[in-house]
Amino acid sequence: MVASCPILQSPIVHSEIDTAQGRWNSAWWVPPPASPLAGAVELIWHFDGCLAQARERVFPGGTVELILQFEGRYQDIVGERSVVTPRSCVTGVHSRAFVVQAPSSRVCVLGLRLRPLAAQAVLAHPLHEATDLTLDLDDVLRDAAAMLGERCQDAPDAETRIRLAARWLAGRLQAAASVDAGLRWMLAQMEAGHGGNGIEALREQAGYSRNALQAAFRHHVGVSPKHYARLLRFRYLLERLRDPLPASQGGKPLSLAELALAAGYYDQSHMNMEFRAFSGLTPREFLAASHYPGSTSIAEDTA
Repeated sequence: MVASCPILQSPIVHSEIDTAQGRWNSAWWVPPPASPLAGAVELIWHFDGCLAQARERVFPGGTVELILQFEGRYQDIVGERSVVTPRSCVTGVHSRAFVVQAPSSRVCVLGLRLRPLAAQAVLAHPLHEATDLTLDLDDVLRDAAAMLGERCQDAPDAETRIRLAARWLAGRLQAAASVDAGLRWMLAQMEAGHGGNGIEALREQAGYSRNALQAAFRHHVGVSPKHYARLLRFRYLLERLRDPLPASQGGKPLSLAELALAAGYYDQSHMNMEFRAFSGLTPREFLAASHYPGSTSIAEDTA
């Protein structure tokens, strides 16, 4: 069902899931084009329920996530170790897939998924210091993080939490320092082109030297321009694997070889190599895996 949300000027979507992977309620909001958060916030989501398959492989997408945990605590799986994540945390841009594990009890989580420029502005923190890491949000934002956490903890429902988070983000972005227009333009072009644009041509049009661009990406994105382009291309491929584009003739789903070319890879071999580097899997293993509803993440066996 869809609930009206005039404050956000677009609907918050609700769903109830009951599968072999668990039972939960979810709610999410995507900023419409006219929203002041459009282009900055990709998604604000809320999850409340229990998971039967608790371990989840999450794939990199070139975004930064702020996470508030109200019930239960996720763990980051690092090699053979498991590390309990902070109650409020931020996960930086990831350069490869990572694994998290939910507790066996109820989980209630709010997530704010931001594009890198917005994340750097909201956090007022160099993003390279968060790359491939989970940081305590209280350490990064101190009083601002505590204010968000307390307000959302006391909120009566998912919809109110999403509204509060959207207002908080809008306030942080409004107060943030402006970002160079050339860098903003270049990132927008890369995202629109799914990483397939020529970086050198974009750099020249944006007016950056090579060294200045590397420094700007390190601070505002967390990874190099080339790596960010690869992440965008990989993300586009993930989305197409879950929802294949129609073939140019006949309306049949694209083959893996056709998907490789559609996503901007040289050929299927190049796609397979990149896919394994980012995910630890082959495309066929990804397709055969158990996916959470509405997500590219996959449920993993903890045995």
